[in-house]
Amino acid sequence: MKQREKTSLQSSSVQELKKSLQMLKKELVEVLKERYTNASKNVRKAKMIRKNIAIIKTCIRGKELETV
Repeated sequence: MKQREKTSLQSSSVQELKKSLQMLKKELVEVLKERYTNASKNVRKAKMIRKNIAIIKTCIRGKELETV
């Protein structure tokens, strides 16, 4: 994820972040299915999705701490 994408995530609302988190989780399941059935050539895609999930969770947690 590029720096400008991270800054756009930080300016997003918590609801938008949660929506994108759900979409990434679904995409991760699909990628893992493809990987284990040997249908996928890109084995690093799951790692990138997990990283993006972690970044989004970090943004959500930061916003929760700001409001407290």
